[in-house]
Amino acid sequence: MILMFVIVLLVVFSVCIATGGGNVKVTFTSSHDPPNIAEGGTAVFNCSSNHSTVLISWLLNKTSASVFTSLGVIVNGGGTPVSSLIIPGLVNPFNDTEVQCVAFGFGIGDFSPSSVTLKVQGIPAPVDNLTLSYDSCCYMFSWTAPFTLPGFSILNYNVNVTSDGMMINQTKLNVSIIQWKYCPKEVVTHTFSIAAVNNVGEGKISNLSMEKNEINDTELIDQYLDYESQNHIIDIKISVSCSYQQ
Repeated sequence: MILMFVIVLLVVFSVCIATGGGNVKVTFTSSHDPPNIAEGGTAVFNCSSNHSTVLISWLLNKTSASVFTSLGVIVNGGGTPVSSLIIPGLVNPFNDTEVQCVAFGFGIGDFSPSSVTLKVQGIPAPVDNLTLSYDSCCYMFSWTAPFTLPGFSILNYNVNVTSDGMMINQTKLNVSIIQWKYCPKEVVTHTFSIAAVNNVGEGKISNLSMEKNEINDTELIDQYLDYESQNHIIDIKISVSCSYQQ
C-alpha cells in the first residue's frame, strides 16, 4: 500500500498590482515543489487575493478547470477571492498540464501570476537499450534505467526467465545492477523479461526470446565398467560447442 502525504504551501507566487484604489495582492501556492505527483496521488493548488472584488478562476492548459470536473478535478471557491484547485493523479490527461490561477475584477482585467506545469509519474516505461550478448555459453543482458521524475526513482528490477510459459528463474535485482548473466542448461527456447519498479508499481515489461541449439557443458564422468571380471575406471571429459539464435 502506498501512502500519499500532501505538504502544503511549498511553491508560492505572490504579485502586487497597483490600481487606482491601492495595491491588490494575488498569491498562488502549490502543494508540491516541484509540482510532481504519483499516479493515484493528488495535487492541491491555492490562489487568493487580498481584495473582496478581485476574484479567482482556474485554467488547465488554457481551458477552464471546470471542464475537467468529470475527471475528478475539484474547484473550491471559484469566482471568489479565495479558491483552491484539486487535481487527481491521472497520467492521462493531467501529465504535463499547465496550471494557471487567473485573478479578475477591480479594474485589473484578467491577471495571472506565474503558472506551473503539473507532472504525473506513472509506472516506469520499459528499460532502455536492452541488449543481449554471449559470454561462453551464457547469455549476458544489459540495459539502462527508464526516465522517471525526480522523487520517483527506480527501486529495483524484476527479472523472469520462462520456457513454454513455465517459470524457470525469477530474480529481483538491486537498482544498481544494470547487467545480468544467465546460463541455461536445457536445449529449449527461453524468454527473458525485465521490468523496472518504482513506488507507483511495476513498469512495462521488455522481452527477449533466445534459443539455445546446443548445450555447451564440460563434465567429468567417472564410469565404471566390469570387463572380464576386472574393474576399469574410464575418465571421459566432454566439451561441445554452443550455438545461439535470437
